[in-house]
Amino acid sequence: EKIFEAMGCLEEHKVPYATFMLQGEAENWWKFVKPTLAAPRGVIPWNAFKDKFLNNYF
Repeated sequence: EKIFEAMGCLEEHKVPYATFMLQGEAENWWKFVKPTLAAPRGVIPWNAFKDKFLNNYF
């Protein structure tokens, strides 16, 4: 999240930027989870992604 602050990243860009960096099992996990987080305007809230990710990996 520090990098997003340093970049002045807009809220709606955080999930696409973060998930672009996923590889291997994490990328496969995201392909499965993404449809469950469908949101208005197609923008997945950062906190929704972060909660799912942290619950799965930490």
